[in-house]
Amino acid sequence: MISSAEVETRSSQYYGTFRAGIKITDVPGTCTSFFWYMNDTQEIDVEFLSSQFGKDNGTFPVSLVLRASTPGAASAGPDRARKTGSAFKKVHLPFDPTADFHEYRFDFLPDEVLFYADATLLAEMNQTSVPLGPGRLHISHWSNGNVGWSSSSHSPQLPPAPPATDAITTVSYVKAYFNASAEPSPDDDRQARCRDPAAASAVCAIPVNSPGFFFGRRR
Repeated sequence: MISSAEVETRSSQYYGTFRAGIKITDVPGTCTSFFWYMNDTQEIDVEFLSSQFGKDNGTFPVSLVLRASTPGAASAGPDRARKTGSAFKKVHLPFDPTADFHEYRFDFLPDEVLFYADATLLAEMNQTSVPLGPGRLHISHWSNGNVGWSSSSHSPQLPPAPPATDAITTVSYVKAYFNASAEPSPDDDRQARCRDPAAASAVCAIPVNSPGFFFGRRR
């Protein structure tokens, strides 16, 4: 067993723009994910597999995944559902994501999802693969040594394994501007946790009329 990390929102979102400033680990064998998730049949993923990075030839792919299935597909199991309404693109970034922080973003709209890096459009996905209901925003960093995914091995003679050294992905911010679902009421939750700004778990720094807070210095 190895340590990993994940953070998710307490309430759900349905449509919006979601952004994170991230510096990805340069240690091969982990998956850094910034994603929106309802269940295995409703998902929007931005995923970095550090074992795929090639510093010597300047290749730095990011995997963009969009998954949606009709309610009936979910009862058939996740494997079948994933084949019924999913889209996948591997896009090569024009920069080294391990060298500095960059903003990764996806805009979840009723009929399409747009993916960006530093405000440059990477991909557009639409039609049947757009999720059909509310979900929660997540960010995670993990490894299990699976040769088909996080994929690392200490030696060619050994089976795949997680990295043998610490692998650190650093997040400088997460910003979400969204329509909220009603479970629970985000406004009621915010008011309950803002009675004392100095209290533990207080969430009070929500600026009024400040586009820069949500959108950064680049549109």
